[in-house]
Amino acid sequence: TLFRSGTVAAIPAKFCSKCGKGIVTPGQNTFTKDFNSFLLSCFGIIGYILALYLLKIEGNGVNNLIVDFSFLAIVIAILYFGKNNIRGILSFENFKLSRLFKYIFLQLLITGTVIAFSLYLDTFLKAESSNELDSFSDFFSPITFAIISVGVFPAITEEIAFRGILFNSLLKLTTPVSTIFVTGIIFGFVHFSFISILWLIPAGLFFVWIRYKEGIIWYGVACHFLNNFIVVMIDYFKYHPGLHH
Repeated sequence: TLFRSGTVAAIPAKFCSKCGKGIVTPGQNTFTKDFNSFLLSCFGIIGYILALYLLKIEGNGVNNLIVDFSFLAIVIAILYFGKNNIRGILSFENFKLSRLFKYIFLQLLITGTVIAFSLYLDTFLKAESSNELDSFSDFFSPITFAIISVGVFPAITEEIAFRGILFNSLLKLTTPVSTIFVTGIIFGFVHFSFISILWLIPAGLFFVWIRYKEGIIWYGVACHFLNNFIVVMIDYFKYHPGLHH
């Protein structure tokens, strides 16, 4: 107790008198729990994606598909056990085709700009562009498996991971604007490509802006798939001109 002018003011206890453990107020406890949840989500996603890229580095198509399916399984497990944290983002209740077409149009503009810029960089730096179909060259339909591995899987798993799990975890700790920028920047950096960061960060910011504005991930999934699909098709016609005759 503390005596002031004849009054008695209680000083909040910081430790339990019986067990000696620290006493945390409800507000502090909630913040700590949310912060730990964000760190776990952040390091878990980044660590796993790093493992994905290390496993895919040899360009083995079977490896790629194993990694893709395992990441999808983990995301599904997180969805099941952490459904309260991502409630609503998978809903189709407010999904509108008119909005989808609007975002697809914007994505086409962004993708076209990125492709033009990347082609300029390849010419300027005299760099050899990667070919997304090489990993699946031994498969009976390289283009099909490339679209599945490069287009379908990332569009679903990365949107759930970054614009669902990570976004919702961080939004409990800071403002929407900070959440948009942080998750967008993390998305760019975890692809571990120095030059690609120049357009991956803007792409991440665009996807997360859509997710925040609409409250669901499906518009971002569609735009993400469209961007990756176009990249695969460019590789298909650029590096395998004989395959589509």
